[in-house]
Amino acid sequence: MSYRLDLQVDVLRLLGIFPPANGSNATAMIAFNIYRVMFFAVVGIVTLSMTVQIFAAPDLSVLARTVDMWTMSFTGLYKWACMTWCSDRYAEFQSALLTIGDQGTKAYCQSSRLFVAKRMKSTRCVTVVYLITGIALSAFLIVSPLITYSKGDRSDFAYFNDPKSYPLSCWMPFTINNYTLFYSMFTLKSAVLFIAVNLYLSIDTFVFGAIYAIGGQIELLNASLNNVFNDLTIDDSGSITRFGSEKNKMWHSRLCECIKFHTMILDYISKLEAMFRSLLLADYLHAIASVTFAMFQTTVSNSRTEV
Repeated sequence: MSYRLDLQVDVLRLLGIFPPANGSNATAMIAFNIYRVMFFAVVGIVTLSMTVQIFAAPDLSVLARTVDMWTMSFTGLYKWACMTWCSDRYAEFQSALLTIGDQGTKAYCQSSRLFVAKRMKSTRCVTVVYLITGIALSAFLIVSPLITYSKGDRSDFAYFNDPKSYPLSCWMPFTINNYTLFYSMFTLKSAVLFIAVNLYLSIDTFVFGAIYAIGGQIELLNASLNNVFNDLTIDDSGSITRFGSEKNKMWHSRLCECIKFHTMILDYISKLEAMFRSLLLADYLHAIASVTFAMFQTTVSNSRTEV
């Protein structure tokens, strides 16, 4: 098991953030860049139409639903743009973890790989559960309007042009008057909803996976220093017993490796702070916006009930 973020990176490759493994192939890169542009255009246009729908929402229930999905789509698209623009710098976290892991082997011993792999195993499990949850949530939101808001006695025209009939409430500059166009729009909105939810969650798994991975290296550094300390012989006065030059050289070498290990970890953490600051701020603002509007909706609903 690797102590890198292989699963998270593979998922983000599917979402167009990191280039394919054969990035040196010119044809593959052209196709990949076209895929990126189409990806951003489709999600961006639907997000923009949700922005218009927020101001044109006919009732509070439609507005609440639109705001929830708009904040997730907008935040996910923002994080996607940030990571795509600086994809090379974000990809460096992979190689940095590999370099740090090699240094950890020198500071600890060969068993350091097993030490960190055990920690990363739980990270991989959390990532899988997180992504499965996103897929399940997307499926529920897609199927929900078909079950809870069926056509009933309404005319086809009223059903086709009702925002509640779709997984996403989006403003449309045209009217829908046949089933072919209705199913096409339903499929498009379902695809964007699926992408938006899993885009948001996939980027989060990479961000928090990178943070969790370096936490494992810090624990390894602590264990390495403890091993050095435990190998020392301390007399009753608390002083370290002097040994021959060979053993002193061994301790000096191990301490030097630990210092290098520590320096590399601090450098990695500095890059984490610089690169993930805006992404975490976007998550925070998204959470604040969702909670604030939920409280507003609850207050208005209670006021209407009392009246």
